[in-house]
Amino acid sequence: MSKLSAVVNKPAFASLFLGLAPVGAMASPASAQNSETSTSTAVSTLAQRIDAEEEADASVDPSASLAGRKLLLEEALTPDSPDPRSVGRVHHLIGQAYFHLGDVEQAFSAFQSAEASLAEAGEAARADLIKVRSDLAVIYNYKGEHEKARKNFLDALAFWEEKAAGKPHLELATALNNVAASELEQGNLAAALEYNQRATDMALSLDPVPVDTPVWLANRIVYLYQAGQTDAAIAAGRDGLAKMREILPADHPSNGNMLANMASLLYRQGRPNDALDFARRAFEVQEKAAGAPTQNSAAIRSIYASALIAKGDYADAITFLDAALPILVEQLGAESDRTLLARTYRATALSQLGRYDEALAEQRAVALISDSKLPEFHRDRAGSYIGLASIALRADRLDIAREAVAQAVALQSQALVAEHPDVLATKAMALAIDSRLQLRSAAELTREAKGLLLVMQRNLSFSQNGTIGQRERAAFAYLAEVLLRAGEDLETSFLALQYVAFSRLDSIPQPDTPTDDLDQKDADLVRQYADLRSQRSALLDAASSRIGNAKAEFSLADDVAAVAEIDRKMASAEQQIKTAGLTKYLPVQTFEPLVVADVHAALSESSALLMAAELNDQIAVFYVDADQSVAVLSELSAQDAKAYVDRIRTSVNPLTAAQTKFDEVAAQKLYNGLLGALPADLLAERSELYYVANGALDALPFSLLSAQETGPDGQATSHFLIDRIGLAQLPSVQFLKRAGGTETLGNVELFLGIGAASSGKNDYPTLASRSASDARLVADLPALSASDAELRDLAAIIGGKESALLLGPDATETAIAAMVVPPASIIAFATHGLVSGELEGLKEPALLVAPDDQSDGLLTVSEIARLSLPAEWVILSACNSAASIGPDDPGLSGLAEAFMRAGGRHILATHWIVQDDIARLLTVETLKFAGEGFSAPQSLQRAIATVRARSDGALHPAFWAPFMVIGR
Repeated sequence: MSKLSAVVNKPAFASLFLGLAPVGAMASPASAQNSETSTSTAVSTLAQRIDAEEEADASVDPSASLAGRKLLLEEALTPDSPDPRSVGRVHHLIGQAYFHLGDVEQAFSAFQSAEASLAEAGEAARADLIKVRSDLAVIYNYKGEHEKARKNFLDALAFWEEKAAGKPHLELATALNNVAASELEQGNLAAALEYNQRATDMALSLDPVPVDTPVWLANRIVYLYQAGQTDAAIAAGRDGLAKMREILPADHPSNGNMLANMASLLYRQGRPNDALDFARRAFEVQEKAAGAPTQNSAAIRSIYASALIAKGDYADAITFLDAALPILVEQLGAESDRTLLARTYRATALSQLGRYDEALAEQRAVALISDSKLPEFHRDRAGSYIGLASIALRADRLDIAREAVAQAVALQSQALVAEHPDVLATKAMALAIDSRLQLRSAAELTREAKGLLLVMQRNLSFSQNGTIGQRERAAFAYLAEVLLRAGEDLETSFLALQYVAFSRLDSIPQPDTPTDDLDQKDADLVRQYADLRSQRSALLDAASSRIGNAKAEFSLADDVAAVAEIDRKMASAEQQIKTAGLTKYLPVQTFEPLVVADVHAALSESSALLMAAELNDQIAVFYVDADQSVAVLSELSAQDAKAYVDRIRTSVNPLTAAQTKFDEVAAQKLYNGLLGALPADLLAERSELYYVANGALDALPFSLLSAQETGPDGQATSHFLIDRIGLAQLPSVQFLKRAGGTETLGNVELFLGIGAASSGKNDYPTLASRSASDARLVADLPALSASDAELRDLAAIIGGKESALLLGPDATETAIAAMVVPPASIIAFATHGLVSGELEGLKEPALLVAPDDQSDGLLTVSEIARLSLPAEWVILSACNSAASIGPDDPGLSGLAEAFMRAGGRHILATHWIVQDDIARLLTVETLKFAGEGFSAPQSLQRAIATVRARSDGALHPAFWAPFMVIGR
């Protein structure tokens, strides 16, 4: 039977759509009976045809379904005394077809007609009437009439629970899902999750599984996301997609809901490339079913555009939005939530293209409409002003930005406690604007920034997953900007910057200490503290959900009192835990920022630390050595930094190096914006520099930064940074203290060399690069002729107490996992390095090893991270081994991060494809210098100098610059 199934429509999560989910297979109409015509026979035949049409899947071809159902209505109205139940059922079918076509108003009108006819039909049509009213409730929710929707949903639930009599029932499952959606509108996340779980469990127990089920699974993503369980939401989405493949064909329109939800979630997680794929598939299946774009597919296209914006494809985003907006306006109206969201995206794209006046006008219009239609506490009202402030900041229209952000703070403060992350983030933006306008004293700005930072730190300490989201990172960036510009508190500036440059390796989950050995009283105390943390998080999460409901009723005073009481009890419980000597049972903090004194102590007299952090639209540079600390806001913008990095990366492509000159101008611009922003001669007495970078800067080895100097003769000369100092990149500042062992090579317990498996093809010349190149299958990868010799040379140079070489067919995952690797060891891979998607079916970076009965011969990052490899050095003499997992992931998040998680201390990795003979020479020379007592950064510096010297300095940076040391 075909019906509407409630799908969450939340302005804050734009891809969660009202959806029409048909149930049952396509059925042919019943054949006409060969009997004498009579009134009863005609009605019976009509009823059978209506039954068959209800079993049909109208979403496959809604236009044809609508035409056929209109003919069916004419037939139902033909008798002098039409049967009201038949007429009502056909009106219901017509409404569903309209909804599939995206015409909500026509659907609503048809449902109202159906309701009137079925009410006239009396008790015999009671079940049909309940179904129509459930579909009406979906549209009531869509129109924002949530109380009407809730009443209809609850009536349907009561009716079908009685009918089902404790057994699984399709209509009961539908009713449970609809009530779940209603509970979300009321801000009752726990109840929404419970009802949704009951609905999906019941649906999956039915045979056949109803095709509504993917819609309900799609809704679950929303509930989990709104509850702050982002990881669980993504897992639910991927599980739902797997189940959908079992239930529906790939091009079924109901798949659009799940795909759109995943696109929206991934976009909000800062994964626009992943979001693009899901959004594209979502609007394609929707438009294929409808035969043309609809308001549903247009809304998904606007999400596609938002992901394009996040990628930097601003012109393409505007093209998509200009096509989507007329459809949204025509079918939903100029003031609908989806229309306003699309206009907000368009304003953002316009501002990124420098079309500031157009962008400000667009966003002002959105804010005015939001003011006219929404209550003051609604998140979209504050959000529209935050969007306006962001655009004005980008345009340097600071007075406009200040007015807009003040309005946003005022609106949020009417609905959210002062400790809520949304309020803190907006206040941080407001503080940055005041700082740029220089309207307040440095001391006042510093004091307020420190206060906000303290509360934000405390909120993060209550986080269940220990990660820092985009909202929090942007807020810390604003506070860092304020503190650096004020220049009165270097220590707190450093603290804020560490949150901005937060690394995934800083959030490795740490289990809390078990309380099994405690007596009941102490165990209850620790459990009480944990429960209070959960209560506090739940209260803030509930507020986040509530402000998306235009009809929500709440008391801010009650929230303020509740948070204060929870905080008081937590402080008391924490003090009791510390007094009782139970501190180790407090929840583990996965991220503990360092103070400047920690860095001073960790650095030798010859070493220094440089942080280069993106602060929204600016770059901050923080320098520390054993004696001093310096911090500045660079004149280099984040946008320009990315442009220079892209230019340099383009100029160091080894495949085109013979025809491409290195972009020295871009390299000098970056040097001047980073090191040139610091006092001169800071590095004069240093021989090694550890650097931490985020954003676009982490995709570039700093060895390529180029300084230009004018000599006594007036001649300008330039040199690379690697010419002056040894370099190593750290995933975060925390690695200064996390490292152990010795800085130089020392005595090696084990050398483990792992060599590439040959493809067995003899028609390849010596491989120029250790990547897949044009290969699409593992069998197509050519052999690496220098890899075995490289590993044997390394073994001879290192002279460890024990050497083990796993070469060719012996280099299996099974053999690698079986090796016992002591801390003072060196592991070297000389093989193909593969990035995500480089080979068919490869979804994460990998190293090519040999297959066996238990493994496929691809050692992926997830498999590496599960190994125990606490080596002093890990040599990744392969292409792209410093690359990220994917285009949405931070630098070093691929093979380098995996080996760090496995225990590796120094990782020698590469930023792009490498030439076979140069890879061999560089790795051998690096470890040779390490064996002579040089530190890791100095060893690589000297190895690069050796390689370049062999070509009289003429070797293109494309060939020597990809190599870098990661870690300390």
